[in-house]
Amino acid sequence: MNVQINQIQGANHLTPVDSIPNMLDRLNRRTVDGIVINLDSAAAYMKTYPALSVIDFPDGEGFTLDFSGICIALRKTDTALLEQVNAALAEIPHENRAALMAEVTAMVGEKK
Repeated sequence: MNVQINQIQGANHLTPVDSIPNMLDRLNRRTVDGIVINLDSAAAYMKTYPALSVIDFPDGEGFTLDFSGICIALRKTDTALLEQVNAALAEIPHENRAALMAEVTAMVGEKK
């Protein structure tokens, strides 16, 4: 999210932490004024941290993004797996992905 933080005029860009929960910890301890995460993640974390607010900009008025969607991590050496994952994701229509993400977000915090 470095690209997006650099788009905030006057922002004091701190050293990144390793996870969104650690970002939220900084926010809750008030050692930062705000964090930048994607809206899908924000929707899920808002269920756990309802006192926080999300700022969602109208189309064309927010950040310029250098990526889209949710990310997953693989070892750099797992090139065959990366090809399989990308091929599988390419088969899922955008509307289905959005519905799946909404379904998963709704389950955040539920006990199994």
